[in-house]
Amino acid sequence: TTGYANVILLTLLFPILTDMGAAAFRTLHHNSSSIHTLIMQRRTGFANRDDVAEAIAQMTQAKLKLVTFADYLAFDNGLDSRYELTYGDLIEVPPESDENVLISRAIDRVLSELVGFRRVRTHQLAIELPGQPKNRFPDLTVLRPEHLDQLQSLGKSAITLDIAPPLLVVEVVSPGADNRRCDYLDKRNQYEWRGIPEYWIVDPQERCVTVLAMVDGRYTESIFTADEVVVSPTFSSWPLTVAEMLMP
Repeated sequence: TTGYANVILLTLLFPILTDMGAAAFRTLHHNSSSIHTLIMQRRTGFANRDDVAEAIAQMTQAKLKLVTFADYLAFDNGLDSRYELTYGDLIEVPPESDENVLISRAIDRVLSELVGFRRVRTHQLAIELPGQPKNRFPDLTVLRPEHLDQLQSLGKSAITLDIAPPLLVVEVVSPGADNRRCDYLDKRNQYEWRGIPEYWIVDPQERCVTVLAMVDGRYTESIFTADEVVVSPTFSSWPLTVAEMLMP
């Protein structure tokens, strides 16, 4: 089915791609899901040929020129998709599972009661990081008070390297070995390098919460399970047990 859909997609795009050259074909390979969305809009009357051509041109230009996080923030292809900038390529971030969304919302609600809802951001906030990819979208982020004015001045829901790191990031682990490695290893390293004081890994599969707290520039690890209340150095009044966090 996927192969047939790709043939249909390429057939619809071929006249546009031919006009635009080889770089556009490479763009299709890296951004096929986003372009497929535009094609479906075109077929239903929400996008015309010029819309599709312009989007492909923007993506092609981005692939050639997106080097810094500032380039990334200035890029706009007219879609609501989230991307991680990895070695100059825009890698689309897939949507979260419904279970993960519900768990995130439950944690969001309690964090908002502790610090105020304006200081808690969901997975739309991009954080610039050392290493690759150059940015991540944590499931939840707790901002510092000064971040509110800084994000307003930036005009983007983003924290750049010249802004102090957030107080806390939270990731809810999705199924699969790649996702586990990313949350437990890749993101842990990048968040530690960025100097984020606290990182929670909420794991529905293992039924545990790992709290990583910064001590002398390195994360120390505490693991909580079942009916244990999660202990946070930053949020000492956190009230929920692991079971309550995993069963919103």
